[in-house]
Amino acid sequence: MASDRHTSISLLSRVAATWRTLGEGYRRFNAAAWSLPSLLLKLMLAVYFLFCIAFLALRFFVLPNIGQYKGEFEQMASRALGKPVTVARLEASWDGLRPHLELGEVVVRDKDGRAALNLPGVSATVAWRSIPAFGLRLHQLEIRQPDLDIRRDIDGKLYIAGLPIDLSAETDGQGADWVLLQNEIVIRDGRLRWNDDQRKTSELSLQNVNLVLQNGWRHHRFQLQATPPEKLAAPVDVRADFVHPFFAQRISDVRQWKGELYADLDNTDLAAWKTYFDYPFELERGSCSIRAWLTFDHAKLADFTADLRLSDVFARLRKDLVPLDLLEVKGRISAREEPSDEHEPGTPAFGMQGHSISLTDFSLKTRDGLTLPETTVSESYTPGKNGAPGTTKIATKQLDLNVLASFSKYLPLSTEQRQMLADFSPSGQLQDF
Repeated sequence: MASDRHTSISLLSRVAATWRTLGEGYRRFNAAAWSLPSLLLKLMLAVYFLFCIAFLALRFFVLPNIGQYKGEFEQMASRALGKPVTVARLEASWDGLRPHLELGEVVVRDKDGRAALNLPGVSATVAWRSIPAFGLRLHQLEIRQPDLDIRRDIDGKLYIAGLPIDLSAETDGQGADWVLLQNEIVIRDGRLRWNDDQRKTSELSLQNVNLVLQNGWRHHRFQLQATPPEKLAAPVDVRADFVHPFFAQRISDVRQWKGELYADLDNTDLAAWKTYFDYPFELERGSCSIRAWLTFDHAKLADFTADLRLSDVFARLRKDLVPLDLLEVKGRISAREEPSDEHEPGTPAFGMQGHSISLTDFSLKTRDGLTLPETTVSESYTPGKNGAPGTTKIATKQLDLNVLASFSKYLPLSTEQRQMLADFSPSGQLQDF
């Protein structure tokens, strides 16, 4: 009996101890649960007051006297660029609740002391998201009437605003990423100068350069307009609208972009551009107008459409060929890469995984009387799978084989291709082929 009584007392003691432990844990958890919002509230109040103090110090002490720091700003910019930088005016104000900076007559000089970059006016509105981002974020950056010099020296080295650019070096893309993180960047009435000491050509100047870049989290819009010399071409218009993946490691990696690109080039004198770059064939004269739309998807050509018009073109596509003297070429060119599960995203396939090309309402006239009436032709390629051969399909509504056979003398065909044409001697017309 005494043993049973002792066992019962010991069991009750353990139960009571366990109950007290649970009760104490509950009281501590309850106290912590009730104090957590209080701690968060206190922390938020502390952050708020620190922000207010920083805001007031910035408003009443730093920005009103920012002109006094112009010398330090010039020294800091010069060290960062490795080139002399001068600033004539540095002012600060407020755009609503956002700090706003104004810089006037900013000049960056090259190694020879020439003004490689001249910025008459720069305004920047700082976004408050710079604080959580731990970096500079701009609500808007506006650059007015910039004058930028791009130069290639006699040794082929490239300089932009006096800074050497190594095109073969790999970059981490941080500069481009920073640009795409800003809310809006605007360039108004700019000037771009290209000087090529290696080719010893006259300066090429693009006037009225206007650029607008608007960035969201993963959505970006871009528009560029520029006016080349009248003897070269009409004003150029380029636009783009694209997105990148969520949480991309490098948002400037174009291989991950999806979007559309539009370009409009009108009244371009092809021969006049020979001063600044070489064509892969001989060209004596010619005029070109093109309006193109390009849809891209992770380095894949999802769709391409171009309305093309050539006039008064005299060219020789290969030295051993008859010169090509065209009165006019016009029509629509379309191309696309077909989707494939075997294609690695971000790697150009150049149509090898499947493609289609078409000419719509395409026509040409030569000065010696050869005429190809408006015709529509399409070609598509599907690669083979599992040991099966690939297939190529060609379709046309109407095609004059006599004209094509006569036109072949102007084209840079191989010996085998010319022999095949001679063997087949194509003639006649194809209808709904």
